[in-house]
Amino acid sequence: MGTRLEKGVLSGPGPDGTWHWRPAGGESLPVPEHLLDPEWVNAATVEMQVRRKGGKTDLLGPPDPEPDALLLVDGKPYVAPDNIDLEPGAVGWAVIPFDGPLDRVDPTRASKRRPVVVTQVHGDYVVVRPAFSANAEGRCRRLHDPGPAGLTDNSVIGDDEVVVNRHDLGKLTGTLAEIDRRWVLQ
Repeated sequence: MGTRLEKGVLSGPGPDGTWHWRPAGGESLPVPEHLLDPEWVNAATVEMQVRRKGGKTDLLGPPDPEPDALLLVDGKPYVAPDNIDLEPGAVGWAVIPFDGPLDRVDPTRASKRRPVVVTQVHGDYVVVRPAFSANAEGRCRRLHDPGPAGLTDNSVIGDDEVVVNRHDLGKLTGTLAEIDRRWVLQ
């Protein structure tokens, strides 16, 4: 399984100089000595790269530093938006709130990160239709050709639309095939 960045709260140093890091909703993990930072303060929120596998969590260290900018605009690094070509039919990831009962596994959870199809693009927001791995009570339709969208063969697109902040739309994975664009974007 790959690594990912997570935020957690520091506690320490203990009498023996040990530090612990606790992600939101997780258990406290000892920080290996080679990862300690002398500028840490107790109760600070720190981002760490973690790897989770088989119920075990490994702390890998702080995030990789940002590379030096190759292009400056007015003396500041230029960061190209990752959604320059954002248009209806694009498929990406977003956090979608549950519209029905809460999550069956975790009743305190009210949303889930899932693939979405962009149906409308506006200034600061986009309108999306969430993708699911199974038909949600008959309110979805199966894609004819999920490959170009970067989705699995059993993917279905929900009938309901959700408004998402444009900056909260995650990495784009593809675009709908023409046969699916006709019915999803109508």
